[in-house]
Amino acid sequence: MANDEDRIYIGAMVRTLDDDDSRDWNAEGRIERESVPRGIWGYVVDVSDRHGLCYRVWHVEQGLKAWYNPGELEVHPRSKWPR
Repeated sequence: MANDEDRIYIGAMVRTLDDDDSRDWNAEGRIERESVPRGIWGYVVDVSDRHGLCYRVWHVEQGLKAWYNPGELEVHPRSKWPR
């Protein structure tokens, strides 16, 4: 498990990266993910680790939310944990 400094916190600004081709998403999750273009910014609004760590991101301008694996997100420099 990642330590706290590696985790992304709720409210952090993130950008979606390329899809990691994970097939672990249910039908609803796949539809949400396919509706959001990659490379856009959003805010983390929820975190889950029930089936592996993932983050729900609200893409404000598009009005869309979707779940992502940690490797599919780039954290904005101003949203990283202070060291």
